[in-house]
Amino acid sequence: MKKNILSASVYNCTGCGACKVMCPHNAITISLNNDGFFSPVVNAEKCVLCGLCQSVCYKYTIIDYNIKCEASVYGVFSKNKDTLQAKTSGGVAYEISKWGIEHGYKIFGVRYNLTENIAEHIIVDDIKMLDALSGSKYIQSYTSEALCSMISDAIKNPHYKYICIGTPCQIYGLRKVIEAKKLKNEFILIDLFCHGVPSYLVWNKYIEEKENKVGTIKHIDFRSKVNGWHQYTMYIKGSNRSYKEYSCRDIFYRYFFDNVALNDACYNCAFRKGLSMADVRLGDFLGPAYKYREDGVSAVLIISEVGRKLLDELQSLDCIVIDKKWNMEQCTRYQSLQEYKSLNLRNGVIYRLQLGFSLRKTLKWYNRQFPVKERIKQALKQAVHFMLPNNMIIYIKRIITK
Repeated sequence: MKKNILSASVYNCTGCGACKVMCPHNAITISLNNDGFFSPVVNAEKCVLCGLCQSVCYKYTIIDYNIKCEASVYGVFSKNKDTLQAKTSGGVAYEISKWGIEHGYKIFGVRYNLTENIAEHIIVDDIKMLDALSGSKYIQSYTSEALCSMISDAIKNPHYKYICIGTPCQIYGLRKVIEAKKLKNEFILIDLFCHGVPSYLVWNKYIEEKENKVGTIKHIDFRSKVNGWHQYTMYIKGSNRSYKEYSCRDIFYRYFFDNVALNDACYNCAFRKGLSMADVRLGDFLGPAYKYREDGVSAVLIISEVGRKLLDELQSLDCIVIDKKWNMEQCTRYQSLQEYKSLNLRNGVIYRLQLGFSLRKTLKWYNRQFPVKERIKQALKQAVHFMLPNNMIIYIKRIITK
């Protein structure tokens, strides 16, 4: 007898939503679980244990292959200076999306929903709506409604074309659905270098704290370039005032970079380590390669011939600048490819947040679990950002990087 998506598995759930799309009896819903992550809920009365949900799920896949790509990566940025300044990284995702809409594609991408305070996938077919998809969102996105709608429309309209952008696990699930349903539509799949997604237990408490200080939140920029591209800065615009802070002094970013509240699937994730079912992978080109640039450069990893043609097309239309072709290791060594070791600490953090402990009180607890050397390093970072001007901080970082 076949089982459903809640059966014992090799890996943990990523919350991609592919299982819901595949269920022929609408027995699966996707909602936030007690740990603060989107995950499937199965209606036992509707489920017939057909196993279709498992057929597209990463949890039941034995990973025995590596990323299929050429051994190089490109440093790329938008040729439009306004786009480069306003968008995260080098603005390449925006240029791809803009080109896509101009050529009849619908864009499956992520916006931040200010009403629900969640990241969510939507489908866009108007260039004027692309700004809603711009910028990084360092939280898990809700895919369910948009994903089901896209697949349903694709089945009815084989001529529809889509450019889909998401985390590697989301794109993996989408690719498996496309294959399982034998869709004839044209899809260009783009995934991202991923750090992992923190719990909404963290984000909801963070947003509540910020609303008490800035008023009703009107805009959030997770990765503002106000202090330069290399300086991760959170920017929040409220009805009463604005908030702007370096990542090392922002409590949400502390949880994010300390890896203490990520989805359990993120701690030993094959996608984060290099597995991809996309045509293109995008991210910041971190490290010394572009240490003197503060406007942003995207790392563009070409994985398939579809991705190669897309990059060539954008270059031929003079939308982007391909600065250089790099050796793969010069880019990936500065991405979050390592296995995180803090899963047990993560469980303690999630437990305390579930009990109602504040972010600051929980941070004080988990910070004491770190080695003294790490705690001193964090304290020094905060002190430097408090005392020194931004141009001096950038100069020091360049020296350290060199």
